[in-house]
Amino acid sequence: MIITRLHVHRRRITKTLGSNHGALYTNIMAMIVESALLTSLFLIFVVTSLLTSGVLASLVMQTLAQVQILSPLWIIYRVAKKRAWGHNTLEEITRSIAFTPGEMIPHSSQDI
Repeated sequence: MIITRLHVHRRRITKTLGSNHGALYTNIMAMIVESALLTSLFLIFVVTSLLTSGVLASLVMQTLAQVQILSPLWIIYRVAKKRAWGHNTLEEITRSIAFTPGEMIPHSSQDI
């Protein structure tokens, strides 16, 4: 659901501001999908073990919590190592803003 919401928001931003403004949302979506991949694959293994064997299922269920905690830790690790946020990402975002320092935004119809 988070990925769907980010995708819809990226599409709106891209349609409004141009294609280069949606890249940040694409990177965030990729990071979330990559981090959740391990948990998803392990849950498939859990379901198959529950359907086939009782002994294997109990062993798998004991490690489920440890595998599930890896997903948010992987996101934190990527952000901490600056793999999710590049060294020039802040400059790219501030450069993409259309306002210049001396430009004034009108607050009422009298200012226009």
